[in-house]
Amino acid sequence: MAKPKRPDYVAPSVRTKERRPAVPAVAEPEPLPSYFPPGTLRRVLVGGLVGALALGGLATAVLLKQRSSRSLAQDLTSGSCTTDTRSDAVRSARHVKDPVYRVDPPAGGSHTLEVAKAGTYAGAAVPPDGQLVHALEHGYVVLWHRPGVGLADLERVRRRHPEDVIVAERASLPEPVAATAWKSRLLCQQVEPLALERFTEARIGQGPEDLPRG
Repeated sequence: MAKPKRPDYVAPSVRTKERRPAVPAVAEPEPLPSYFPPGTLRRVLVGGLVGALALGGLATAVLLKQRSSRSLAQDLTSGSCTTDTRSDAVRSARHVKDPVYRVDPPAGGSHTLEVAKAGTYAGAAVPPDGQLVHALEHGYVVLWHRPGVGLADLERVRRRHPEDVIVAERASLPEPVAATAWKSRLLCQQVEPLALERFTEARIGQGPEDLPRG
């Protein structure tokens, strides 16, 4: 019996592609519930940022003011001057005919109805204390000196502030030179140009009635 012939060509086996198992889709997480109306959270965050910036600005302003106060105190007392707040001021200053002051030079208290004006005065031309104290109430600064002491230096300060400063000669002055504003005094054993100028700049317009001066 004859053997069957082997075919000359054998077709390769066809391999089928393996299918990977499908990956199940991951569901999107549901958004967390909001307890704020729309836009409220943004306003809260912005408001908080603005508040923080405002507090930072306030703190900076306070720090600068403290540094300025320390610098002023150093300039006022770096030479022969001292400062104090002595005055005859009462809670409610009144207009009286003949006020009497225990503090020399005066720096506040009841006063006359008339107000001394800016200028330089000596001898009998010096306005009464009641008028000078009224000027202090309006924000003037008075520069005092004993006769023959420091007039030229005080005049230089007054010329820089011609509408706000009074220069007054005073024989009874305990110190050679002084400066007064409302409830504030600078007392110097000699002329101190820096201290007098700094006191004047800082105290002009600081009276309880900051009215137009001249």
